[in-house]
Amino acid sequence: TPTFEKRRFDTRFFAAAVSPDARPTPNAEAVRWAFYTPDEALAAVADGEIQMAPPTLVTLHRLKRYATIDEALDGLAARSVAPLCPELTNTDPITLSYPGNPSHSVAEGLADNPLEMRLIDARWQIRWVEDGLTG
Repeated sequence: TPTFEKRRFDTRFFAAAVSPDARPTPNAEAVRWAFYTPDEALAAVADGEIQMAPPTLVTLHRLKRYATIDEALDGLAARSVAPLCPELTNTDPITLSYPGNPSHSVAEGLADNPLEMRLIDARWQIRWVEDGLTG
């Protein structure tokens, strides 16, 4: 959770293989439910069909790097997880900076983490460490 947020959240994601005929089961918290591939979900976000919070978007971008479910599960199992706390560094547009961004209080970032996220036209745009900051 960004430091300016009074409520604190820890976001955890779990990955598992499911059968192709599996269907989501709605619950009281869900407004809408469906299974998406990472590419399908990111396309739905880009098209404005659905909205997602930054942690979910980052996770989907990481998942789409894997070609198969087994590759994803192996890659995720080998990944070390560390807290990633964004800081609000601009309000127009709303900009969250992550470790490694010169605007963030932590100078060193990790290669597969975002460097910055900007909320533009109600959609989060991600800049990755490997992309650098270009304006």
